[in-house]
Amino acid sequence: MNDKWHSFLNGIGAVIDNEMVTHFGSFNEEIKADSGSNIICDLSHIGLIKIRGEDASTFLHNQLTSDLKALAPNQTQLSGYCNPKGRLLALFRVIAQQDGYTLMLPREIIEPTLKRLRMFVMMSKVTLEDASHDQAHIGLSGPGIERALSTQLGIEPPAVDAAVSQDEFTLIRIPGPQPRYQLFGNIDTLSAQWQALSGVATPAGGGTWERLDIEAGLPVIHKETIESFVPQMVNLQAVGGLSFTKGCYPGQEVVARMQYLGKLKRRLYIACARSDYLPTPGDHIVTSSDNGERKTGEVVAAQWAAEKRIILTAVIEIATAESDSLHLDSLTGPSLTLKELPYPLEI
Repeated sequence: MNDKWHSFLNGIGAVIDNEMVTHFGSFNEEIKADSGSNIICDLSHIGLIKIRGEDASTFLHNQLTSDLKALAPNQTQLSGYCNPKGRLLALFRVIAQQDGYTLMLPREIIEPTLKRLRMFVMMSKVTLEDASHDQAHIGLSGPGIERALSTQLGIEPPAVDAAVSQDEFTLIRIPGPQPRYQLFGNIDTLSAQWQALSGVATPAGGGTWERLDIEAGLPVIHKETIESFVPQMVNLQAVGGLSFTKGCYPGQEVVARMQYLGKLKRRLYIACARSDYLPTPGDHIVTSSDNGERKTGEVVAAQWAAEKRIILTAVIEIATAESDSLHLDSLTGPSLTLKELPYPLEI
């Protein structure tokens, strides 16, 4: 986290742990905020990779799972980056801008992702850099956010999956039950915008934003789940991040084979539970078996909700997900209840 932005957040009451804002003084009150509340979140835990150069479009198109050639300037899309076996190394939101592309992903996996991408630059005229440190990054959500942004920024907020870029900031809209935006750019500019927008939105930690991502059924790859899933297991085809017509990319043959031979046995679900602890990505989902219990899935992401409840996304075996009892960690662990996805999904 940039020192200047860190100081600004400290000055407005942020409690920061491991470069992530956990809350603004009242964690229990923040987790009670529902998707109908106006909130403003620090997103320093989400990193930014900037890709520039005349070959940037071709380079990314040949590496990622989505169709970059169909992505117009000031548009965004989800996309995956796979190893040759079709297992996801990272998931991004790709933003097409006039001077190149910006990739959003968990900050914790920026270094290994950049290292691998750079291995394949070769003779391409492309530069890749971690742009997280020099910019601030905030999230805004709620029924009153569109009007507040229009008034404060003097622009028409973009539609879902679209972006608006100006000299000192970029604003994008992402899916959610209420209008939801991410704003990143110049630290001084965003400090001033935070002060103005916090008048209509309640400050909240990064976990609140991840909870909204979970409620939207959006997948993510954390360091614990690198190479755990193929794209279809995290519903990437259902959220616009997977093309079956774009041509070759690492792992494409495996991904296509799974699609056309109908071998998908696991997919992403949203679930909730009453729990005294918060599971971490990669934790097991289990069900009963003749031998006692067996693993049937893995946690993708999890966050607190109100009243000692948690909400999570998990990749679970389709055959058992909707018919068997599901638990975290062991059969004596918290019992999971599945929730409906907010988007259609064809299996």
